[in-house]
Amino acid sequence: MTSSFAVLSPDPMPAFQEAWLVHEDADLLVVHKPSGVPCHAPEARHADDLTVRLRSFLAQRDAVLPQDLYLVVHGCLDQAASGLVVFSRNPQAAASLVPQFERFAVQTQYLVCVTGYQDGPSFLRSRPRRTKGAGGRRAPQKAPALRVQPLQRSGERCMLAVGATGAGGLQLRMLLAERGAPVAGDGRYGGALAPHMLLHLERLALRHPDGTAREWSVPAPAAFELWLARGLPALLDRAGLAAALPVAVQARYALWHARQSATGITAFRLVHGEADGMPGLTVDVYGNHLVVNLSDGAFDAEADVVGVLGELGFAGVYVKRHPRQKNVLQETPLVELCPEQPSCGASAPTEFVVTEYGVPFGVRLGDGWRTGLFLDQRENRRRVAELARDKRVLNLFAYTGGFSVAALQGGAAAALCIDASAAALARARENVSRIGALERYRAHTGDVFELLPKLARRGELFDVIVLDPPSYATTKRNRFRAVKDYPALVALVLPLLAKGGYLLSCLNHHQVSPSRLRAMVAEGARLSGVQWRSHRDLSPPGDFPTAPGQQPLFKSVLSQRGDG
Repeated sequence: MTSSFAVLSPDPMPAFQEAWLVHEDADLLVVHKPSGVPCHAPEARHADDLTVRLRSFLAQRDAVLPQDLYLVVHGCLDQAASGLVVFSRNPQAAASLVPQFERFAVQTQYLVCVTGYQDGPSFLRSRPRRTKGAGGRRAPQKAPALRVQPLQRSGERCMLAVGATGAGGLQLRMLLAERGAPVAGDGRYGGALAPHMLLHLERLALRHPDGTAREWSVPAPAAFELWLARGLPALLDRAGLAAALPVAVQARYALWHARQSATGITAFRLVHGEADGMPGLTVDVYGNHLVVNLSDGAFDAEADVVGVLGELGFAGVYVKRHPRQKNVLQETPLVELCPEQPSCGASAPTEFVVTEYGVPFGVRLGDGWRTGLFLDQRENRRRVAELARDKRVLNLFAYTGGFSVAALQGGAAAALCIDASAAALARARENVSRIGALERYRAHTGDVFELLPKLARRGELFDVIVLDPPSYATTKRNRFRAVKDYPALVALVLPLLAKGGYLLSCLNHHQVSPSRLRAMVAEGARLSGVQWRSHRDLSPPGDFPTAPGQQPLFKSVLSQRGDG
């Protein structure tokens, strides 16, 4: 039985909370930005940032049109940072504030947590910057400077108060990293793992447009004291989750909000392990339910995890446990590792529909480890849909046919799925049936390595080919190991790719970097005598961030064939 949810869970976090307003008058607003809220939208496709949220809040509160509100943001913070942000409310106020920020007249103090800081109070200054002046000459500018004062220590962990003159968050991060004390949670500069980037703009002083000196301050998030006391390794308890989970929710707010749209996204990742400060834990949203994946190290935290997530207002929470040891997998019944019923709340229908950009997919939350849809491929499915109009599409290792459904919905002339699992292809057919495209759809059950040469001998050609193999696969006659065999697989595929056609090559493997996947695709082309017209890496969706110091698990390359 297939059904979908008409009502989604309540929103546990509004777009903007009145408590974030630190100061408001006719000329300016001062906002306490939480970690996870972007000052500028990170994805153009999902317009979500602090200005958009503030404008919407003020418009609703004051019963005015959003477009009638003048708002200009000054002195932005990184999305992962928190603290004070200033907005001007009219052109005259903006004209007063802009020079203060440009000339380093705004006084700021940050709180940061770091590792490796051994000295006492100190003064850091970067190299002077040079800008073009009259006649094209480069004139030196005042260099950003930091006054560093240690506040608390716990082993190698330290909390600093950093007074900044002419330095923003990025310069602060760079200077501290150069000193050997990167900010905790700062993956770009090698910071220690933390619930989020522990950088907070605590105090800000400037001259108000009315001519008076003003100063504001706000306390740091609870994660600062929590990390200082014990670091990250054991944050999966109620206190740690309370610190990290709101940041993850805020970072996905655009996706969260898009669930309410008729053509929106109702399945996405809410928590992505270490990248969100919660190692061993991932949490996925499927309509009105959550699916929790726990690795070995997080098993003991299951009760706290389910308890905290149960407070978000979803209908139910399913849990899937992932032991790393093979003997545990072999000896433990699947129903114990992946219970068919939720750990809290109400059961979902056996199968129901979620959407991505309006494209429907059937999912099953109580059917083993897999639900029927790989959420990290969302943006790639959208790309394939855009490329596929009037084209022929080949979907290899197709599973439940997600790429084929997206392509057919996007206007593909035909789509062929190949997978070794008849059960998976039966679900693919159901997915295609939902969009009324069975007349343009074919499927073959069998070994990809055996079927591809047969298709080539028949002279079949495709304009878009999706190659998303498992890391390891064994059939009666073939054994595939992605690290070793990916180039040969690409070479086997390319005789089926039409001139000017696109190959989307994907892989989830922690030992393969994006550059190595690109090299393997290039080697496959060399083996088959094919030349690429274009060849580029694709980024994973924003809800699948990369943990500090790690390679992204999900990699994909889009290549266009250029020869005959």
